[in-house]
Amino acid sequence: MKQLLELIKSNWLFVILGLLVVIFAVIGIVRNMSVKDENSTKTSQTQQSSSSSKEETEDEKNYRKAKLALDHPYSEASQADKEAATPNVTIAMDFITSHNNIDDMKGSLENHLYMSQNPMIQTVWIAIHSNGYSYDPSQLEVLKSDSSDVVQLLMVFKKDGANKVYFTANYNTTVNQIQVTRYFGGPIGATYG
Repeated sequence: MKQLLELIKSNWLFVILGLLVVIFAVIGIVRNMSVKDENSTKTSQTQQSSSSSKEETEDEKNYRKAKLALDHPYSEASQADKEAATPNVTIAMDFITSHNNIDDMKGSLENHLYMSQNPMIQTVWIAIHSNGYSYDPSQLEVLKSDSSDVVQLLMVFKKDGANKVYFTANYNTTVNQIQVTRYFGGPIGATYG
């Protein structure tokens, strides 16, 4: 025993270093075990929450795509811009709905579609006349854009037993004109959009 104590006294530095290595090894093993336990708990919680949440429907996907195509999808325009745009969108949709001939689909200052390309106006016409969709003014969304004189529109079209169709548009607040830009949703038989 005396020799062991003599050996420890003469090599005290190596003994302390050895003890430190053992202590750090034990700490590392304990930490690694607790991290694995946390990860397995998080993984099981994630799996439970993802299985309990419902899957996104096709209609919800189309709405999300249409919304994200806008400059500021979650920033509503001012009340004044909404009040200016809403009746002019109604005038434009009434124009498209009231004409039975697709060749009549041309934008003008009076129908507030002067800034829209004729093929996009015709795509809206096809959705209404050929596919039986109807514009739902109660779901019109008027949102901010990157331009100071433009707000963006998300127009919703409904049909019984079918997913909704969404059209996005720019509305120029200076000249009160609509530029229909894109459509999202199921096939409506149009070759534009």
